[in-house]
Amino acid sequence: MFENIIPNLVSLWTGKFKGIRGDYELEASVWEQVGEETVNAVKDIPATFVRRLPNIATDRSLYTAESWVFWFMYLMPILLQNRFNNSVYYDHACHLCDIMVVSLQFTITLDEIEQMRRDIIKWIREYEQIYFRYDMSCLAVCTLTIHILIHMPDDIIFCGPAWSTWAFYGERFCGTLQRQVGSHSAPYANLTNRLIYSAYLFQITCRFDLSDILAFPDDLNDFEKDDAGLAGGERQYAGYPCSVLRPPYSSSSTITSNEYHRIVNYLKEVTGKSERSIKHSLPITLFTETWGKVRITPRGDSFRTNQILGRDQNARNNSGVRMYRPQLFYGELNKIIVCSIPDDASWGALQGTTKLLALITPWKTPRGKDAAEGVVEFSMKAAQIATDLQSISAVVGKVKTRKRYGIIDRSSASTSTTFIDT
Repeated sequence: MFENIIPNLVSLWTGKFKGIRGDYELEASVWEQVGEETVNAVKDIPATFVRRLPNIATDRSLYTAESWVFWFMYLMPILLQNRFNNSVYYDHACHLCDIMVVSLQFTITLDEIEQMRRDIIKWIREYEQIYFRYDMSCLAVCTLTIHILIHMPDDIIFCGPAWSTWAFYGERFCGTLQRQVGSHSAPYANLTNRLIYSAYLFQITCRFDLSDILAFPDDLNDFEKDDAGLAGGERQYAGYPCSVLRPPYSSSSTITSNEYHRIVNYLKEVTGKSERSIKHSLPITLFTETWGKVRITPRGDSFRTNQILGRDQNARNNSGVRMYRPQLFYGELNKIIVCSIPDDASWGALQGTTKLLALITPWKTPRGKDAAEGVVEFSMKAAQIATDLQSISAVVGKVKTRKRYGIIDRSSASTSTTFIDT
């Protein structure tokens, strides 16, 4: 479905589907802009979400099934909103997104499968109405893959959720094989030798426990872990079992008066103490410890503060956060500060504890609207706030389009691709 239905829809929208034309076509300038926005969006999408996406307007032949599904599910609803002359085409595409989300759920009930079956039938009927239009000259739009979609609910019943049978890993492995062929005269022998040598290296790594020695530099932290499961330089604080702080670390940082004001306001809110007493117990000079990164355990998202993003020009932006305080909101992580509460009874339950505070700049989005369930956009930011680090629940990305940003939030029940060596 990902490598057939979605590309065919794109071909229809760009007027390149077997000579069939219609009012669903986008202007060439619009599609060029969508392609540029797709490329520019990658820097603000965490690397764990997807690999770098080529320009969909000029390099769509480079798209894999993995690329197509990510672009269609997360970028298309943002980039194509209000682009069509008739919104029925956009709404129809978003309905397919909803079907895909259900099909990719980690667990799925029979009731959900039957509802998906009804949704698929409705989507196909709408497809025939708006693209085929019961005009025999447009019969070519009724491809076999559209019909196959009807069988997806039964396939899930018989074979399990889509993630249990998807071929993304095999597709990526085939791409690796293509890059390994270096001989034009004897490509098959060359490929065979490379596979044999790769198998040798893998067996040597396992037999002699050489994972840490043979690992790439970026993978070393995955192996150099102590008994607590922490890599070199990482640290966990009491009261934060799901937060692992990661370098860069500084014990001699300084915070601005504005940042100090935000911290004091937060402590006033959670303790009920007066601003004067808080400033007396916790002067600005005590806030000297900061961390640049944090990861959520077990197997949760990783974040970095935006103050360290500029250190690596090739680094992807994973400073966007999904938080609850107490309502859902989104923003960007500015700084992680260690706050040691004095051993004073006036602090109540916080007496003598260490709090990890996150300085965050919220994005001005509709109050409580969930980007995992629909398109959520913003064009302005709110004043910086301080909050507890544990308020962060997931990393998010953002896509810039027409002077505003759309939020990419994958924290739904659907599964996503993650590739690891086993």
